Amino acid sequence: MITVVKKEQSVYNSNMYIQLRRSFNVIQKRVIHFVVKQLQDELFSLNEQKYQGKPIERTLFGDCYFHIPTKAIDPLNQDTNIRKALKGLMIPVENKNTITVFLMKATRLDGEWRLLFSEEVVHFLTEVSKGVTPLGTLVYLSAESIYTIRMYELLMQFRDTGKYYTTPEDLCEMLGTPENYKKNSGLLKKKALNVAQKELKSLYEKRQSEIYFTYSEVKGGRGNKLQRLDFSIFYIDKAIKQDSEQSESLRYIATQLERIMITEAKNKKYIKANKEFINRALSKLIELGKTKDFADKLEKRVIENPKVPFDGKGGAARWILIDDYGVE
Repeated sequence: MITVVKKEQSVYNSNMYIQLRRSFNVIQKRVIHFVVKQLQDELFSLNEQKYQGKPIERTLFGDCYFHIPTKAIDPLNQDTNIRKALKGLMIPVENKNTITVFLMKATRLDGEWRLLFSEEVVHFLTEVSKGVTPLGTLVYLSAESIYTIRMYELLMQFRDTGKYYTTPEDLCEMLGTPENYKKNSGLLKKKALNVAQKELKSLYEKRQSEIYFTYSEVKGGRGNKLQRLDFSIFYIDKAIKQDSEQSESLRYIATQLERIMITEAKNKKYIKANKEFINRALSKLIELGKTKDFADKLEKRVIENPKVPFDGKGGAARWILIDDYGVE
């Protein structure tokens, strides 16, 4: 087992980084997740490798070269930040018989970086890759904002409870925002929270993130200032995968609503609005844990009800969702 010289710990690190026993910045995490993704693809013999254009190069000594597109490391392509992050990965690692460095060498080529990792580090990361979720890797490689990644790391800790509460000041510390965000909640929401919320929701809808979140504000005191932020976390494993019955109900609801409100609906004028309503409805049903309950009502009171004409089924389903479950 490789151990890494321990430095300061960040607010939160996922399991992989706890194993590495070191705090990494976002660019460094993207590099590691890219390497892990390649190792997972090789391990499971996957042909379609989304993020890499070139295969892993293995030397006669077992060391490996990974070709990583510059934009996968940093979408802004800021050379100074990339170089600083890569230097930070050249840290001492050791086991009983070997002393080496985590990243041995980094060479900039046309539109990519060629990174060399030792056999011992590759072996360790191969073992790590078996416990890293593909969706977690996609968040690190797909997210454009560092605040998206930091909110993902923070809220994944509370995915099972589905709730998280904090003050604006503490959140700024955990996200590493500029100092003036602590006194200006408008900036915090506009530049960090809302950006992360929008991006995680988009990734979740594309099945590239396990979670997304909503939040509400608690204000009070002199000047009615923002005092607390309450987060609701929607976790795909808890909402869908954990309960096969709920998963079936959710698929049934999504299929039927899409059919009666979009695909076979006569009035095509409101397709976009109907799609947005269906997404809100699914999220609300998951939040309430009422997918099976609504699936039964949808089947009995709408789909199989001969008294409801087909062109009225979409409206009937909408009314039930609004009246019984509070979908807006």
